[in-house]
Amino acid sequence: MLKFNRNYRISFEIGYRQNLSEYVPQEVIEVAYPFTLQLDVNRNAFSSLNTGVFNLYNLSNTVKAKLWKDKYDNSKYITMRVYAGYGDFMPLIFTGDILQCYSYRDSGSTEYITNIQANDAGYLFQYGFANRTFEKGTTFPNLLNILLEPMPNIKIGYITPDIQDLARAQTFIGQTMDLLGREYGKYQIFVDNSYFNILGERDVIANEAIAISDDSGMLGTPKRAETFLEVQMIFEPQLVVGQIAYLASSSMPGFNGTYKVIGIKHNGIISPTESGNLYTSVTLSLG
Repeated sequence: MLKFNRNYRISFEIGYRQNLSEYVPQEVIEVAYPFTLQLDVNRNAFSSLNTGVFNLYNLSNTVKAKLWKDKYDNSKYITMRVYAGYGDFMPLIFTGDILQCYSYRDSGSTEYITNIQANDAGYLFQYGFANRTFEKGTTFPNLLNILLEPMPNIKIGYITPDIQDLARAQTFIGQTMDLLGREYGKYQIFVDNSYFNILGERDVIANEAIAISDDSGMLGTPKRAETFLEVQMIFEPQLVVGQIAYLASSSMPGFNGTYKVIGIKHNGIISPTESGNLYTSVTLSLG
């Protein structure tokens, strides 16, 4: 399948924080093709922050000024939602808060570059704190809703039905993600596009299964690394962490089968003036 007409748009919500976690929006700015975009997006199910680094070229002075963000300023927030794909088909490929944004021009160049560094759920990982006692019989969804209540920008995604109700009263004191990792470490706990998910070994996100094959843009052959397969593709924006993928390699049929997507990395450029590459690297679970 040939893929043409790369396209993107980014929605920036700008506002200020009250008590670190309460977002008060003030303005929305849209940036879209044909401004050149370089992107490096990492999303995974490894209980670590999803990150994005973006370069936008030659934005207006007004937009550059509004997007400026100092990494030490916790009062201002900018949330970005990046949609990318082909033609009018542009799935959401990254959601996150901007940690730092600045613009510059290299010596001898006429182009201004706006560099953006963002992460998904960074405030949950850094500032999420629990001090709560739960009664015996508390269900995990109720427990989770209470623990995540101070972070209203985090939504509940897929929650495995495997976790039993609390067998006894239990007190949670400490950093939220550390507590969940210690108590439920045998599960996959991750935040993707601001959705908190916790998956068991056999759980998957209920998206339509996607085929990874030569026809869908697979490049080279799958590479095995420990209990994972690494596959490189032409940019594939439909992929979602936790979904099912069916691998069909004509050169290495021994790896063909059904897998869980546990890592996605998008890297490259979308530009009307440059014909640079845009790839997606996919990590598949052999389990």
